[in-house]
Amino acid sequence: MVRTFKERIRHYLYSIAKDERKDYISRFIGYILLFLSLIYSRVLTLRFFLFKAMAGRNYSKPDDVKVISVGNITLGGTGKTPLVERIVEYLLAHNRKVAIISRGYKGTGTASGTIADEPEMLKKRFPSVPVIINPDRRKAVLEARKNFGCEYAILDDAFQNLGIVKALDIVCINAVNPFGNRRLLPRGIMRVPFLYLRNADICVLTHVDRVRDSNGIVDTIRKMNKQALVCTGRHVAQALLELREGKEKPLSSLLGKRVSLLCGIAAPKGFEETVYRLGADIVLRFYFDDHHFFTQEELDAVFRQCRSQSITTIITTAKDQPRLLSLGYNFPPEFEVLVLQVKLELENNETEFYNRIHNLFSA
Repeated sequence: MVRTFKERIRHYLYSIAKDERKDYISRFIGYILLFLSLIYSRVLTLRFFLFKAMAGRNYSKPDDVKVISVGNITLGGTGKTPLVERIVEYLLAHNRKVAIISRGYKGTGTASGTIADEPEMLKKRFPSVPVIINPDRRKAVLEARKNFGCEYAILDDAFQNLGIVKALDIVCINAVNPFGNRRLLPRGIMRVPFLYLRNADICVLTHVDRVRDSNGIVDTIRKMNKQALVCTGRHVAQALLELREGKEKPLSSLLGKRVSLLCGIAAPKGFEETVYRLGADIVLRFYFDDHHFFTQEELDAVFRQCRSQSITTIITTAKDQPRLLSLGYNFPPEFEVLVLQVKLELENNETEFYNRIHNLFSA
């Protein structure tokens, strides 16, 4: 993988935030980042209490639209998109008009390096549901109501947004690495201080099947919020689709097959473990940065290495699919590129989770 200068800097700083570097220069830079983190923490804490003092959660209430926010307390890798899908499925099953609101990532188009992969994935998954990309969430919600007549708006990645009233505020927490080193950006992976957990109506602990015990995470939540519903969930394989034609293949077809993995997501280990549980023999791994926009040269290198190992099956994620297809790459015909779709299974409090959503129908 060849990173641009900007990507190398971002990757280096991210590795410091995750405590992966122990050399003297990195430790020195870490102290500078810690100072910045402390300042950032004070700013966000002040912002939190200012909004509370001014009834900040009711600062902006879009008329006639119930807002459900799904977000993270840390940088990506929590698997919130499958949770968004579950909520959309439930609302559609009850004949509710819903829109998905996203701020996008790096841009909203499909020019090189600017495709919004998660919104594109959700558009493909729910063709009848409007997916609106706009950093101004309030304007996007108003657009959903005015142009599409939506009664519900799901705000993707909006837990830290205090400026709009939320009928339901849901935060996802990765049980494998829930809070990193418990420091804020840029010295840690936390996006907001712990006190923001006070706003959560529901906390969903994901990837609980990959840890022995999640009680410590629940204790941390309870110190800040004794009322929130706490659910646990795991991601399981749902379907295996051909990248280009979308033809479905049985999950059992991976049993004993030698494969390569290709992805640009925040937490590839969970993806790898899911493929491993399907019985595949994982020979090569090509892991890129989260939201990475693949180049022709990178994919050429991937196929060369696969040929050298006599591997003809490459597995990627649903999140990577839009970025791979938007490149217009001419995939070699001898290779089978498959997209693994996953779903979130709630393991406890599932009934209560859906009751909280159902209660909005009469609110």
